[in-house]
Amino acid sequence: MISQPTKLQDDKSLITTFNIKYKEGFNKNDSLVMYIMPENGFMIRNPSLFEPVRQVAYPKDSIYTFTVQLKEPRYFILRKNGRGLSDSLSEHLLHKHFMEPGDSILMIYGDRKTEFSGRGSKKYFINEWISRIYDSIEFTFTPLPIKEQTLVKNTQKMIDLEEQKKNAAIQFLNKIAEKSATYYELTLADIYGTTQGASIYSVSLLIRNYNKEQKDSVKNILIASLKLPSSLSDSVLALSSPYMSFLGQYIQVTNNIYESKEHFVNTAIRRYKGVVREKLITKFLLSDYESLRNPDSFYYATTSYIRTEKYSKQLADFFSIRRVGSIAYDFSLLDLEGNQIKLSDFSGKVVLLDFWYEGCAPCVMLNKEVLKKVKEYFNKNTNIVFISINLGSGEQAWKKAVKSGLYTDLGAVNVYTGELGYNHPVVSEYAVSAAPTLFLIDKNGRLAVTETQQLLTIKGLVEKIKGLL
Repeated sequence: MISQPTKLQDDKSLITTFNIKYKEGFNKNDSLVMYIMPENGFMIRNPSLFEPVRQVAYPKDSIYTFTVQLKEPRYFILRKNGRGLSDSLSEHLLHKHFMEPGDSILMIYGDRKTEFSGRGSKKYFINEWISRIYDSIEFTFTPLPIKEQTLVKNTQKMIDLEEQKKNAAIQFLNKIAEKSATYYELTLADIYGTTQGASIYSVSLLIRNYNKEQKDSVKNILIASLKLPSSLSDSVLALSSPYMSFLGQYIQVTNNIYESKEHFVNTAIRRYKGVVREKLITKFLLSDYESLRNPDSFYYATTSYIRTEKYSKQLADFFSIRRVGSIAYDFSLLDLEGNQIKLSDFSGKVVLLDFWYEGCAPCVMLNKEVLKKVKEYFNKNTNIVFISINLGSGEQAWKKAVKSGLYTDLGAVNVYTGELGYNHPVVSEYAVSAAPTLFLIDKNGRLAVTETQQLLTIKGLVEKIKGLL
């Protein structure tokens, strides 16, 4: 019999261990990387102040061991030879499963089969079977014949498919004995979030090219089909990453607020309460900071709704980093020749920081339409420095991207975050949550402009730089 995780008492952390033994497909030089996702749920391509906890392990007697302290369940990613969350060449062993405090797991990995044992291991078998249920139902889906295809029929068919997945997964979950209450509730929330989020996404793609009347008729069908679990506590729903993502989609689709970011938060404040509302506001402010017209004012207007200490601290730390007039973080990064470049090397000059990554289409557009022309405008002025910071690329890919001229040019000070990629301190210290992200730093090394939106036009950027020279 598999014993269950010890229940939390007095909000104390419990030791959680995860051991991986390989049968084949590994050698003694292979590393394993575990990314424990932060409670706010930020994932790949969305680095933030609150980055994943990253642990690297090498084998000892063919076993990789990870030991962490947890107060509450956390999602995690397990990768072979992973360099960072953006490394597409890494091999996934586990993706977005979660651990509970007090788990003690042994995972035996082979090319054809993965086995789990130990305290708390049953959840991994359950997750595997739920994935199979989803796949088997997806496989039965066939599109309607062309002559029968209508917008409404196709919408209903997509919704019915996800409803089948949800009901089958819940039915399977209810049959399983020896599961902890926390795991059951969190998995149930994940099932609701995954399937109903898929319904919204599928329908939004389907109606993209239809007129408003047709969209409204389909939207009404979709809204009527969506159900929010009434039996789960707010604390569990707030922990579920898929459910909170679904809830964000639900607010948008039921209120026609795809464009107004401020309206999104106001709706969340009006319709929800407690920790779910706090989580929605916190996640929105941290991930959509750049989309707000006046983020600082909006932050102060919503702080009265944030009463949980961890969310309050996250937001306070984030906005203090972004505050105009604060001392800019003095990073140290490698340039194309392998030299260490520091921000303090340019003391007494105005500095524009430009964060980008390879494959970022908006970064290419910004460089072509704005940055190249602004650099030409100031090409004889030695008091302005353009520093181009690459995120997440390997050294050769970064150098190739620089030489292509698509993202930057050789006239800028080109540096990159090296093997750490998105995990480099420069990302968290500047609270970079998207790309491109721009900062203007004055001659005294203080943040002068922290809102990228103010710097996305030639006129706006030139005027801001002139005001600092």
